[in-house]
Amino acid sequence: MSTGTITNFYYNLTEKSYTMPGLIPGESYAATVQAFSAKYPPATQSFVGSSLINQRTDPTPPSSPTIKSLTNDNSITLTLVGPEFPTIFTGYNLNYTGAKSIQPISENTSPIDTTINSLVPNTNITFLLTVFSGPSGDSQTESTPADSIFTTTYPGTPTNIAFLTISSTEVKI
Repeated sequence: MSTGTITNFYYNLTEKSYTMPGLIPGESYAATVQAFSAKYPPATQSFVGSSLINQRTDPTPPSSPTIKSLTNDNSITLTLVGPEFPTIFTGYNLNYTGAKSIQPISENTSPIDTTINSLVPNTNITFLLTVFSGPSGDSQTESTPADSIFTTTYPGTPTNIAFLTISSTEVKI
């Protein structure tokens, strides 16, 4: 976790928020918000209380996945490329139609190849990739999706085929 300190920041009661600029995407930050009495000048204020908040910034989106191979048994290998440095990310979420809805990949290297097996034959499939940062749970954040990609799986192998003789010179399949 990055550490930094903002000192002598006096909250203006007409403002409801403060934006901390220059943070690293996907990084976890902690901030202490302190309240003081309304006396002015600041030297005469008395401390009322404080709250500590922890928040992780959203990682920047990855590049769109690319299709490395599609086999006739309907397995597909995709190349995933993570976000640009200095984004911190923990892994990828690969959403797709056709077999599963989401495949988390807890790997933060880039590029990485991943293979999806047993896709439904002759199906249009959309792949949508995001990255996540942090452990699973409330503190995990996710990027916006990269541009989606599309492909169609190969037709399935014909099954239940039978030859029926119609005459001595013709066959019905």
